[in-house]
Amino acid sequence: MTSAPAYGDHRLVTHSSRLTRLASLGSRLSWQPPFGRFSLLSGDNRANRLGQGLDFAELRRYQMGDDVRRIDWKVTQRTGQAYVRTYTEEREKVCRLIVDQTNRMYFASDGSLKSVIAAELSTVVAGRMIEEGCHVHLNLITDPQIYTHALGRGRRVLPELIALLADISASLPLPRGRHSGVTDQLKDLVDRQVRYQQLFIFSDFYGFDMKLGIGYLRELARFNNIYGFHISDPLEAKLPEHSMVVGDEARQLSISATDTSLHRRFTEQASQRASSLEGAFSEIRQPLLCFTTHRDTWQQVEHMHAISAVYSGGH
Repeated sequence: MTSAPAYGDHRLVTHSSRLTRLASLGSRLSWQPPFGRFSLLSGDNRANRLGQGLDFAELRRYQMGDDVRRIDWKVTQRTGQAYVRTYTEEREKVCRLIVDQTNRMYFASDGSLKSVIAAELSTVVAGRMIEEGCHVHLNLITDPQIYTHALGRGRRVLPELIALLADISASLPLPRGRHSGVTDQLKDLVDRQVRYQQLFIFSDFYGFDMKLGIGYLRELARFNNIYGFHISDPLEAKLPEHSMVVGDEARQLSISATDTSLHRRFTEQASQRASSLEGAFSEIRQPLLCFTTHRDTWQQVEHMHAISAVYSGGH
């Protein structure tokens, strides 16, 4: 990868200085969004099984094979039956930032590119996760392949994370190859039996395979917390009222403002796609946050922070 330039519009290219500032702002966040038992930026990553950690879980009757050192003799003497104290097994806090940087993310009808919003949001979250003492992994999804980086923990990992995000921004668009989308990434995590992690996905989910993807999400949600960050552009939800010509290196399409049938079908399909994505996350009871290219990243985070404070009774 090449080094990111120190110039250019920050809405088009990810800037290291801006990411550093956003990480600092993110490190000071402490919010509880209205997502049931899930806290967006909490570092809680306890195991689902009982062990010999430091946090008391329950008192239950002794079973053959239990460690006799865990017997609560006071309760045993009082009840006349052997009882043991069990504890939750503590695990290392691990978060995985899955950042979509495929070619289609390099789009915006106004404001910042979706790729830039994804990089900035991931840095905000990273700032909080590092403060929580999490071991940070960064997965960069590009068209040719998925780059996986195990960065470690502590503030020392932040410069490396920011450099990776800035470098990928400067080197794209990359040559097209085998498409590596979010669905491919989720399949890889399932195949590798990733467990007890916090998975943050930053993407437009445009090529997300609803049939396969929901299965992967369902499997991962059994042992992990998953947080979706859906980044979209208003133009993807509704065509403009004026005529326009769009295209890529292979095709060109003229869209007439008077073609009401086309506008209606486009809006219906976009709405259905958004509803399906929301339904997928709702089914697995995991949060999906929506962001737009038309607003500043931190302003959107602050807005959600304010809403979460109202729901949690904060100030």
